[in-house]
Amino acid sequence: MKEENLILRLLHGAESLELKASDGSRLIYQSADSFSFLDENFVKLGLTKKGIATAETKVQVREMVSNGDFITIFKSLSGSWDQKCLTQNQIIDFCEQLPEWLRQDGYATFFLCKINDKKKVDEKNPQKNLVVVYVRVNADGLHVYVNRLENDRVWSASDLRRVVAPQLILNF
Repeated sequence: MKEENLILRLLHGAESLELKASDGSRLIYQSADSFSFLDENFVKLGLTKKGIATAETKVQVREMVSNGDFITIFKSLSGSWDQKCLTQNQIIDFCEQLPEWLRQDGYATFFLCKINDKKKVDEKNPQKNLVVVYVRVNADGLHVYVNRLENDRVWSASDLRRVVAPQLILNF
């Protein structure tokens, strides 16, 4: 039985995009070569510690079809909170390796990220270790921002914002 998601829809062709393995050393706040604007909140929120190494990772790109805040958007994805996250290194790699999958025209593409990759997310209180990184494609390059998961701004589905998350392999 196919699971129905009323917030997001999988984009055609994005069923199994793949990111290369990474050592976790690349951090967004140090990536001025990849981003033309870096939000100072990466430092303020403590996103300054080397991440974990990751194997090749399949990711999927979805598009918003209903309005929602960050918790609603990411809660709509299958799996645990830990399974929905990408590392900062993977987010940088996605932007460099698969830029055509970023939402264009100044609208955001969202990524769920841990403040500390080495800590497991508390399923009952996920906001303690989770933030949302969002990237906008602008005329002068990529702008990257970060905000807490619990930010209650409601994002409009009419802007077709995108969400990138690891592909969850379900065994039945």
